[in-house]
Amino acid sequence: MVKTWIMVAMGGALGALSRYAVSLVFTTHIAGQDFPWPTALVNILGCFLIGLMWQILSGQQPSEWHPLIVIGFLGGFTTFSSFGLETIRLFENGLYTKGLLYVAFSNIAGLVAVVLGVKLAEQFVVN
Repeated sequence: MVKTWIMVAMGGALGALSRYAVSLVFTTHIAGQDFPWPTALVNILGCFLIGLMWQILSGQQPSEWHPLIVIGFLGGFTTFSSFGLETIRLFENGLYTKGLLYVAFSNIAGLVAVVLGVKLAEQFVVN
């Protein structure tokens, strides 16, 4: 159990550092940042990688690499990849309504939560 926690933590740190590196590269080398390209790239790349690694590691049950790569690294790189995988898994299991509800709830509730967080902070932060 402790080994798994350590693997998740190590992967998460590497994923977060990788996300930051992508952000630095894109911010430095692309002018006119009127679109969040670094985040979009990380999200799409993370989704591709989690699909790839899920398929590769699924044949190795239980995979010792799953906590390091899928949960840790890709979770630290982008939680959007986890969201994508969970949605696809719901669809693969024939749970189409739950999958669509998960997509709608996650996006709408997530955006509402950001707005609420901003509004709450505005009440306490003096500019």
